[in-house]
Formats: sequence, structure tokens, C-alpha cells
Amino acid sequence: MAMPRPVPGDRQHTVNGTDKGRPAGQDTALERESRQSMQNRQSRQAGKAAEDSGSGHFGRQVRLVRAGKEDILIDLPGTTSLSRALWLSGRVPPVPLCGGLGSCGRCRVRFLSEAPSACAEERSILGEEACAKGWRLACRCQIPDKGDLVLELPEVPGAESCQKIVRQNEYPAEGTAERAAACVLAVDLGTTSIAWQALEAETGRMLAEGRCLNPQAGAGADVVSRIACALDPQGRDRLQSLVIACLQDLVRQTEARAGARVQEVIVAGNTAMSALLLGRDVSGLAHAPYRLPLAGNASFDLPGLPPVFLPPLAGPFVGGDCTAGLAFCVHKKLPAPWLLADLGTNGEMALVTQGGRLLLTSVPLGPALEGTGLECGALAGPSVLTSFSLGAQGLVATTASGARPDLAACQGISATGCLELIALLRRLDLMDCEGHLWDTDRPLPAMPLARRLAARIEKRAGIARFVVGPGLWISARDIEEILKVKAAFRVAMESLVQEAGLDFAEIRCLALAGALGEHMRPDLLENLAFIPRGTAARVQAVGNASLEGACLLGRDLACRKELARMCATALVLQPAADKDFHRRYVDAMRLGY
Repeated sequence: MAMPRPVPGDRQHTVNGTDKGRPAGQDTALERESRQSMQNRQSRQAGKAAEDSGSGHFGRQVRLVRAGKEDILIDLPGTTSLSRALWLSGRVPPVPLCGGLGSCGRCRVRFLSEAPSACAEERSILGEEACAKGWRLACRCQIPDKGDLVLELPEVPGAESCQKIVRQNEYPAEGTAERAAACVLAVDLGTTSIAWQALEAETGRMLAEGRCLNPQAGAGADVVSRIACALDPQGRDRLQSLVIACLQDLVRQTEARAGARVQEVIVAGNTAMSALLLGRDVSGLAHAPYRLPLAGNASFDLPGLPPVFLPPLAGPFVGGDCTAGLAFCVHKKLPAPWLLADLGTNGEMALVTQGGRLLLTSVPLGPALEGTGLECGALAGPSVLTSFSLGAQGLVATTASGARPDLAACQGISATGCLELIALLRRLDLMDCEGHLWDTDRPLPAMPLARRLAARIEKRAGIARFVVGPGLWISARDIEEILKVKAAFRVAMESLVQEAGLDFAEIRCLALAGALGEHMRPDLLENLAFIPRGTAARVQAVGNASLEGACLLGRDLACRKELARMCATALVLQPAADKDFHRRYVDAMRLGY
């Protein structure tokens, strides 16, 4: 569902295929019609749209067109950036954005009315030709005070269905005794995406499952951006309404397809996502001293939904996604002492000792490992590269299915793909342990294949990058972001183990949750020093432990009580508050030991 990826400095990849070959400044019929009709449309629909929005003060209206045909009139608040206003309107598909950093390029829009002057970031990311045609980065534009505002959005592949059913069981025909009478809906409310399963209440049989982007993504790809947006009451109300509408849609889909009433929704999310779902004040998460907005371990009434149960929230940044994953790992009876690590925009960890002691911690990581925080990053999909290897002809890039696609048609590189590419470049001596790509000041690598691949390293605007294919690369900035994630993760994990009075040799199981654990080879994680030397053999992938835990909590009330008991006596660490955190963090900014 992501918009076309940015192509910094590449004028051959403008923005929209329908514009290729048209001289800059030459109006299309669509543009002429837009300018002629905008004033009439605004006067006809002014007032009604404001009433429908339900979000308080609005300053302007804007007409949106997509693929030259779709026509939407929405209201915009007058005190925010254009990108945030557009995607928080709820009228366009959710797109994971960089939070206004001007780096991802996914918020591109084309002004069919008068365009503002292009800034340096827009000229770099979009190219001079696209800027001349009216394309701009919405995060770099403020809502104008006056004049017509007509915008074209790029066509978003697959945007016709946000809440897509990924898999569903074959349901018996309606009216038969075999159909489920009631079910529960387990939801992993992630910052980037939402995963869910519908389970038959009586047997636990899975009825359906799915995944979609979090519709709040327009406020930014990371937790910090969402919190900043929610500090404004209007932003908080909009973020809450977007996620509630998404859950309502999931309930309707489940009941329509399964013919079963959803009797409860279990939502496992980090503290910020949980607070935003309930419309709570998140100012306690915005600055130190941090405060927990709610305790969880309770059911809540939300409009248009069955009772919503939230797992315990153990600390300001140790949320229900972590505790639900903890419940799942306890249920699996992992050999103690074991450590659970879930790497998303926030790294959350739980360590259980042989005596049953529970230690928890978290560390902010940003969106780099979510596929949205890198220049060519993308969520895994059919046209996204997820793996790299070396073949007789050089670099071999494949998708999650193992296919070798046409690189020119690919939409981006997943986080696991970026990590595999970094490991490969290190092995070929095209990158040093500090993440610097090879440059002409250094001797050529000894391997002939490495010499050939060295020709793929180039500089754009003074930033080195390794080019995979047309419009696909990993840059020095991307590598630095991944190094930051790696360093923060290692320091937090080491703090947890040390506080427990253990060393890594005593950890019998390192449970890695999420895509990183499921799709990355443990030996590569060890070679990149994400995990300590000698621990690769003890890594166990536990998949989406948060969702599995939510499913467990939905069908086992005894498990809820046990989880609440464990969390009530847990020790929650804050590694960033340690006096030597920054020294340890800098020391960990290396690829290797």
C-alpha cells in the first residue's frame, strides 16, 4: 500500500507514469477543469464536510484526485503540515511516513492549483523535472491561507482494501449447526501495521486472519511522531477515531464472513498505541519523567465495539504487546533462563530467570527495522526484495517467495533484505566495521567479484550508496540508522542480563519475535553483532508473539491472571537512564566484535 518509492536525484523516475513525456508547464484538461470548477464545488459543499469531520476547527478544503479520475473533497485544519492533514483525514489510504523528516518521499502530491516554491529536499528527492510539473513533498508544505487547493495523489497499489483477509477457513453453510456461535478477535496493534486473528470462542479454532497498515501511519512511522501529534487534542481525537474505525471494520468483516458474533476484542499494543486507542492523554510519554497513561489488564467500552481487553502495561514503554508476547512464551514453556526480544519501532524485552523472576525493559529503535525508515525501505510483499546472495553472475536478489524479480519493477527492500545486504557487503570488504562503504581512496578489494560490485557504489549529494538496481539502493544514512538500532538493542539486552546477575552463556533460549526472528538467519545476526557471540545456536524464532499471546489471552482466563501476577512483581529497567549508557551505546556502534 506504500506510495511509489522516492528516487532522489533521478530525473528518469519522476512520480506518475501518466506525466512522462509532457513538457513542464503545459496544462492537461484535468488541470483546466480543476481550476474552473473548484470555487463552485467549495461553495456547494462547505459546511457539510465540516460537520462530517467531527474534529473541530478546520481551516481549508481541498479537492483530491487520484489516477486522473477519483474526486474527493476533504477539510483540512489550518495549523498543521499538509502531509499530516491529508493522511489523518481518513479519506486516503494509510501510508507509512517518515514523520516530516523529508526523507521517505511517500507524501508526494502534485499541485494542480498553484504550487509553492520547491525546497532543496524536494528537488533532491523528486528531481527538478517532477518539481517543474508541480510535484511537492506534502510534509514540506503548509496549508495555504487562500486560493484554490487542488491536489493529485499518486495511485497507491492495492489500496482498494486496507483490511484484507489473508486467510480464512472454509465456513459451513449458514444455518448449519457447525457454524460458530461466538468468536473472539485478537489484534496486534503495531505502530506500522495491524495483524489480527478471529478465533472460535468455544474451541479456539482459527476462523480468519489478516494484516493491514495502521491507519495512523500518516502521523509518522514512529511512536514519537504519534505522541507529538496526539499532544494536540484534535490530533488525539483523529488518531483514536482512525484506529477505532479500523477495528470496527475488522469486527464487521469477521462477523459477516464467519457468521459468528464477536464477543470480545483483545488488543495487544505498546503503551502509546494502547493510550491512543482509548483517547487517553499521552503527555506522560512525551518527556521525562515518563508516566504510564494506564495500567491495562482490564476491559474497556469503546463505540461500536464489543468489550476491548488490554493486557497489562508494565511500564511507560513496556506495553501490552510485550506482555502478551511474554504470556505466549510462558505458555510455550521455554527453558529458563530465557529472553524474549521483539524489535519494532520500539524494542521491548523480557527475561525470565530459573527462579521465575521477571525483568522487563524497552528501548526506542525507530522505524528502520519496520521497512519504513530507510530510503528504499518497504514492508515485505510480492515486489519487495527480502534476501541477497552471491551467484556466478554477481548479486542475486530475491523476494520472500524466492522469486528473482525484474529489479526495475520492485517497490523496495525489506528490513531483513537490508540486513542481509549489509552482511554481504561486509563479507566482500565493501563496508568496514563502522558501516562506511568502500570509496576510491581505499585499495580495491582482492576478490574479482567484489571489485565488480564496487562499481555499484556511487555518491549522490555527497552521500555514498550501494545501488542494487534501478531506483533501489542502500545509502550511508540507512546504514547509520541500522547501526543505531543495533547499538540500542545490544545495550538494552546486555543491561537486562547483567541486572539479572547472569551472562549470555547462561541464557538457554533467546526468543526473537517478529520478522527479524522469523526471516533472518541467526548466524548473520551474530556476525553483525546484533546478538552476542556464541548465541546463534540458542536463538528460537517465535513469530508474532504479541498476536499469539493476544489469542491465548482471548481464550484462557487463567492465563490472564498469571500474566497479571507476573507483571505486578516485575522489575522494569530504563537503560537510557544509566550513567554509562551513552558510552556503551557508542561502543556498540560497530558491525562485528
